[in-house]
Amino acid sequence: MYLDARFNISTDLKIVHAGYNTMKRFDQLAKAGRMNMYYQFRDRAKATPERLYIMFEGAEYTYRDIEKASNRLANWLLGQGIKPKDRICMMHQNHPTFVIAWLAITKIGAVAAFINTNLSDDPLLHCLTLIEPTMVLFDRKYQQQIATIHSQLNPSVLLFAYGETTHHGQALVPEVTSSVLAEYADDDVSEDFIKNTSFTDPAIFVYTSRAAVSSISPSVVLNMTSSDRIYTVMPLYHASAAFMGMMTPFYTGATLILSRRFSAKNFWDDITRYKATLFILYGSTEAPKAVYIDNRNEYGSGAVGRYGPLVRLFMPEIKLVKVDPDTEELVLDAKGFLVPCKMNEEGELLVMIDNTPKSLSRFSGYYGNKAATEKKLIQNAFRKGDMYFRSGDILRLTDDGFVYFVDRIGDTFRWKSENVATTEVSAVISVFPGVLEANVYGTLVPGHEGRASMAAISLVDEARFDFAGLAAYLKQKLPSYAVPLFLRVVRTMDVTGTFKQQKVKFRKQGIDVDLIPQDEPLYWLQGTTFVRFGRQELESIKRGESKL
Repeated sequence: MYLDARFNISTDLKIVHAGYNTMKRFDQLAKAGRMNMYYQFRDRAKATPERLYIMFEGAEYTYRDIEKASNRLANWLLGQGIKPKDRICMMHQNHPTFVIAWLAITKIGAVAAFINTNLSDDPLLHCLTLIEPTMVLFDRKYQQQIATIHSQLNPSVLLFAYGETTHHGQALVPEVTSSVLAEYADDDVSEDFIKNTSFTDPAIFVYTSRAAVSSISPSVVLNMTSSDRIYTVMPLYHASAAFMGMMTPFYTGATLILSRRFSAKNFWDDITRYKATLFILYGSTEAPKAVYIDNRNEYGSGAVGRYGPLVRLFMPEIKLVKVDPDTEELVLDAKGFLVPCKMNEEGELLVMIDNTPKSLSRFSGYYGNKAATEKKLIQNAFRKGDMYFRSGDILRLTDDGFVYFVDRIGDTFRWKSENVATTEVSAVISVFPGVLEANVYGTLVPGHEGRASMAAISLVDEARFDFAGLAAYLKQKLPSYAVPLFLRVVRTMDVTGTFKQQKVKFRKQGIDVDLIPQDEPLYWLQGTTFVRFGRQELESIKRGESKL
């Protein structure tokens, strides 16, 4: 028992065996022409129609309930002229209607695009136009955000409000209400829409193989059964929650427990009240592999995964490699290859890529963005001809095999469980009147997880600068989690010889008033404006009196 606990032997064997079973199951689905994810839901709904599928705020929904509701919406979609392979953008909160909408879209062979519900203005317009959708479905909760870009959308795009219709007042677009749907049958739609979906057909703008593997694998690795209950506070528009929360029950008959948002106060109360057996927090959804942990006590508390020696031997696709702490560049050895981390060393997570046909380790890149795709890949990493995916996550693997999340590197950081792109925030700040240049980065804040958005800015005239106007502008243009909470006014911006902004020094100094030159004043967002930030304010954060 000691050796098993110390070296994770039994769990390692289970993971290796699960990897084999996953590949076998995946191959069976491909040969049967049943790659479309709706098949898996339909089979479960027909076999156990009265089984509980979703628990949400005291309400319970069986597989039959969701199947009938999604059939009605699917028939309504067909009535609007939606055809297989049409693209439909979904902007919905964590609510049963999210699941219903996705299933309705999927079962008629159309493709859903999940939209981040924090977006508005230009970022939202970019997402809604990038994939050239036929229709946009959104919850009226987000009507104000849709209104910011409504007039700029292609007139041919169909817009409808569907979801939890609790808002009053004038509707921006036609609403798909229960009375509207009552006119449509809840009978099954034809299987012809999804029959023989191919291996590389898009599903949620993530390749079908990725969606299938990411939902099958957790159920096998974690030995999930119909008695399991999966609790997720992550938004369903994130692939982690969609694949492992919404779809995994299709294979096991498990129940999905939905929460609208994360609440530190209510989290464990919810876990207890709903009798949850699993929950999802961390996920690197772009990578073709995953980390899992079967943790039932305090041993390994805080870890996001565990890989013992057997997994590291037989499944070596996941690597941690050394990163220069100052430049954030990957460290190379004398032969020009990457340097693997030793046990307990912090390093960037890499995942081996195999883009051969029917591989389960594919990475097909970011839609319509070749530059971003190439930035995520590194070739000839450990030998000539290999290729690895760069996660941008710094992790640590301990002697006991536990994997701990440490930080984000590069132009992205994590705050409030969301990834923040520094380039996007910089572009927004830089065009505000009076700003000469902006350098955005994430800063550690005592008593808070992740890194808060912070910007070093150079100004035309600090004394006359409109800090309240900047605050209002940023709240309008950016998702709430990306709005800089701290500003550092600098006279000039440090850049490299190739004019790349230097972020390392700023990140290291963060909001530590002892490390920042006195002629570079700090400000923080308080209500509707930015006000001066100093030692007294920092101490209030440290004492837990000020929360962000």
